[in-house]
Formats: sequence, structure tokens, C-alpha cells
Amino acid sequence: MKIWPCLLCCAIGAALLLAAPNALADAEAGTHQTDNAWAAKLLSQVREKYSKMSSFSAKLDCAADIAGVDPVRMNGEFSIAQGKWSVCLRRSAVESAAEPLMLLNVCNGAKLWHFDAAHKCIVQTEAAQVPASSAGAGFFPALEQYEPESLSILSRNDNSATLKIKPKSSSKPFFAFSSFDIDLKSMLISRMAFMDGAGHELLSIRFDSIEFDKPIPDSRFEFNGIDNLPVCTLKDIEAKPEDKK
Repeated sequence: MKIWPCLLCCAIGAALLLAAPNALADAEAGTHQTDNAWAAKLLSQVREKYSKMSSFSAKLDCAADIAGVDPVRMNGEFSIAQGKWSVCLRRSAVESAAEPLMLLNVCNGAKLWHFDAAHKCIVQTEAAQVPASSAGAGFFPALEQYEPESLSILSRNDNSATLKIKPKSSSKPFFAFSSFDIDLKSMLISRMAFMDGAGHELLSIRFDSIEFDKPIPDSRFEFNGIDNLPVCTLKDIEAKPEDKK
């Protein structure tokens, strides 16, 4: 379960931080363009839109089916603004589980709190101690570090398109390919999926109730306790054996 924070923060990073709603108009007009060129232009426009956002929040519906980990459905919320973020995922209500919390990662800009499933506690660290990959510092890790020639269109209609890309091997991804469902009017990503070489979905994330460029209360980026879990430091967990239950 230790892969969850990095895995999800990397994936969710693709839906962070305004271009005009009709930004694709000029791409549509160039019917002579190849599918790859059209897809590359669309990807560029999506990146531009998110890079200009001052804040972003959404409800998440996730599904994971990774070797060595029981398949799981999760629901939660994600918010980010001005170097602060918050993501919390719990097992879907349709699943019975004594321990529903799957992921918690909250940062107020100075301190970061994350759920350590192995030690059954919330670990508090200084934000500066957290590597960029797990701090959500890269808004588009999955969309930036890919092989350009691998970009393709899985599906496309007047309202949406699904793009598929292959990550660069140098980024040491946990997946072979990823796909992004994009609304062509809003230029927002509605769903992301990460697949193995056989096309099996390892992780999917659906974004609903998306809001951006709206004020987010500071309280959302503060940790005030959850599920009666103790708060620990890195020193504490180094001295504490993992909970095997």
C-alpha cells in the first residue's frame, strides 16, 4: 500500500492548476492535419488551460486493480491552490471494510500530513522534506514525460476525445500506457486511466463537480484529525514496526 501516495498524486497531478472554451476551433479547421498533429495540439491546449488555473477542486471516483493488491473502488475529493493541496480517498460505500481510509495527503504550504497504511498513523513532515513527485509539484507529470510518437487517438466525436500516450522509460512509470478523456468544449480532463502492456487498467480516476479559479477556504488545507488515527513523525515510524493486520 506504500505506492498509493506517489501513484495517485502523480496521476491526479494531471488535473491541476484557462484557455477559451473554443480553443480547439483552429485545430478543427485544419482537417488536413494528421491525427497525431491534431492530438498533439489538443494536448498542448489542455496543458495551457490547466497551467493558468489559480485553483482546482473536484470529486474523485477511482478504481485500482494492481497485481499484489486487492481490487478496490474509492471515492473522495481533491483540491489545490497556491502551493497547498488536499486529497482524501476512502473505499466506496458499496464495499464493506473495517478500515475505509485509503489515502490522505494534505499540505498547508509548510507542513504535510499523509496516511501511512503500514503503520496505521498520519505522518506529519515539513513540506520541504517531501520529494516533488509526492508533493504534487508537477502539474502534468504524465502528460509531459511521454514519447511524442506514441501519442494517438483512441476515440473522438464532436464533444470529446480520448488520447493515449506512452510514458518515457526514464520516468520509471508503474504503467505502460495512459489515456485521457477530454471534453472538447471545456478542455477539461474528465477521466484518466493507466494501463499495463496488455491494455488492462491498473488505475482509473474520474473527475466530477470540477471547479477552478474559485477561492478555496484555507481550512481545507489543514489537518484536523481523521478516524482517530494518531499523528506520528518520521522518527516515530522508523522506530515502530509495520502493522501486519
